[in-house]
Amino acid sequence: SWAVQSDCVVARNGWHGVSALEGGKTVMERSKMLLNRGAGVNAFSAGHASIVDCLVSENRYGVWAQNNGLVRIQASSTGPSLQGDETALAGGRIVRRMDSSDSDRGMAEAAAGDAAEGL
Repeated sequence: SWAVQSDCVVARNGWHGVSALEGGKTVMERSKMLLNRGAGVNAFSAGHASIVDCLVSENRYGVWAQNNGLVRIQASSTGPSLQGDETALAGGRIVRRMDSSDSDRGMAEAAAGDAAEGL
């Protein structure tokens, strides 16, 4: 399943702010993930998350990718965090793309990249 959110604040959750799990996909654009007790953005068990023009700050972990999860970061800030700004474990990957000053174009490029890679 896909989840796409723009222009929002995800804050003060009991665990992760935004998660992509079990092969699911999420895209966050022009948003803030703040003060969450887990990761601001989490990709786990082959989940795929993309953040474009976002602020991920003051969470326990900024961005977390584990068990073949993938997080793509474009034109976004991932810190400071309490225990790590970008953490990848057990086959998880975190990929930074070139920054784009045009977040709409950046969002389209992220989606096109996902489609080209079959994600």
